Amino acid sequence: KWKIQTRSGPLKVTILSDTYWGFGLFNSSYLNVIKMIGPKSIIARLIFDLDASSPHTPWEFKHGKSINKYLMKNYSDITVKGNEKGWLDLIDTCKENVNENIQLMKEAINNIEKKVDSVDNLNGWSKDKAEVSIAAAKYDLTIAIEALMDRNIPSVERAIARIEAGLIEANPDNAMNEESSGFVIEKSLETISFDEDLIIKSVNDETIPLVDLSEAE
Repeated sequence: KWKIQTRSGPLKVTILSDTYWGFGLFNSSYLNVIKMIGPKSIIARLIFDLDASSPHTPWEFKHGKSINKYLMKNYSDITVKGNEKGWLDLIDTCKENVNENIQLMKEAINNIEKKVDSVDNLNGWSKDKAEVSIAAAKYDLTIAIEALMDRNIPSVERAIARIEAGLIEANPDNAMNEESSGFVIEKSLETISFDEDLIIKSVNDETIPLVDLSEAE
């Protein structure tokens, strides 16, 4: 039995290891009680990664009767079904957030491509290079979609970052950033206006408490 606490930015996590099945002094089945307090979007991401990296389904228990007794005694407001629903709801929330970002990137690619097609010559901007950047962004979009299907969100994030960088370079509106030393982008993604070509949508930072149970033998 052990207990640890950790904090990362606004997220606070407490993990308690406890036994819930055994014969007298010979305990053989343990569980982890994971309590998370922080923004729902961050909790959802952590739950998604836990499920993706776990060798077994985290919310399932081998000893059904024993876990029900344990919950009745220690967490009367939690049921096995309720615990499973909590995991699945947060996993779906993370998927929806990531998929929404992917769709935003898809729309941004289409909008920037239209801008590129409408411009032939512009001082400080190369249409050929812009078309190459657009092609690379489309390729990275496919990588992001496949990575989400593989439950590999870090790979999705890297692909989206490459798409964002490629769209900034391809956007003819950014030709004004040219200096004598070459093409330079001085503004960050948060300050460059794409006329809704690239939208970063904030996630509701609703603070919620969560108790999740996972088995470790």
